[in-house]
Amino acid sequence: MTASEIAVVDNDLRDILSKTGLGWVVVQVDQTIREGQSAESQTRIFSDEDDNAQQSIFPSAAGKRRAGKTAVMMRREPWSATDKLLFLINGVRQAIVRAADVENEQLRLLQKAGPVKAVAFEPDADAEISRRWDMTGIQSDGIKILADILDKLEHEVRG
Repeated sequence: MTASEIAVVDNDLRDILSKTGLGWVVVQVDQTIREGQSAESQTRIFSDEDDNAQQSIFPSAAGKRRAGKTAVMMRREPWSATDKLLFLINGVRQAIVRAADVENEQLRLLQKAGPVKAVAFEPDADAEISRRWDMTGIQSDGIKILADILDKLEHEVRG
């Protein structure tokens, strides 16, 4: 994919997620993107040489600098546009496809103990989001289709 195609797909996917109530996925992905990626770099640590011949009010101005040993330093670098889109694709996969798999597996395990059809989670009184969450199992061909689309899109972006 070209850089312009990646930008279009990224914007379209963000729009779709925001319009379908999955804007929180975009927010979480953006937090990761803002943090940047850690990268190592070789750098030289400089040290000041003492120069007793010249005394100054400003000691750093009087001393000479010399290169010291090389050291490995960590720094943050921005993510590429391709990586940003891959993060978004993975965020959608985690939020929808894998969440459905986890929900189905949890219900399957609970059904071994007894006839469980649904599990409801009530938020704490002081929770930011006061929405009830019902786990009833997701048996949808749409989830499988979405998983295939995400796989194809990821392959195309990496291609």
